[in-house]
Amino acid sequence: MSQVLQSFIGGQWIGQQGAQALRSALNGQTVYQTHAEAIDFGDAVHYARTVGLPNLLKLDFQERAQRLKALAKYLGEHKELLYAISATPVPHGPTAGWTSKAARALCLPIRVWAATSCPAAT
Repeated sequence: MSQVLQSFIGGQWIGQQGAQALRSALNGQTVYQTHAEAIDFGDAVHYARTVGLPNLLKLDFQERAQRLKALAKYLGEHKELLYAISATPVPHGPTAGWTSKAARALCLPIRVWAATSCPAAT
C-alpha cells in the first residue's frame, strides 16, 4: 500500500486515510495517495493571517529578497538530487516522518524560507 500524501494546514498535518491514487508518469505505479480528509480553508486562512502574515511583515524587502535568493541557491545546488527524487518510483516525503535524505533535502528550503524547523509528520 502506498503512503498517504499529507497536507500541512493551520499549523498541523492532516491526512491519515487514503483517497485517490497518484501515479508515476514514468511507469504508472502508484507512488502516493491523496488524503480523504477535507481541508478546512477557513482554518488555513486564519493561520496565514495570524501566524504567517505577522512573521512575513517582520521582514523588510531586503530580508525577503535574501530568503528568496537563499532558496533559489539551495534548489540550484541540489537540483540533481531533486531530479533523482522526481524520477524515483518509490517516493520519500513528509509521511515518512522527515527521516529520508530526500525528505530532508526538500525540508531545508522550507527552513531557509521560514527560518524555522520542519514539523514532523504524524
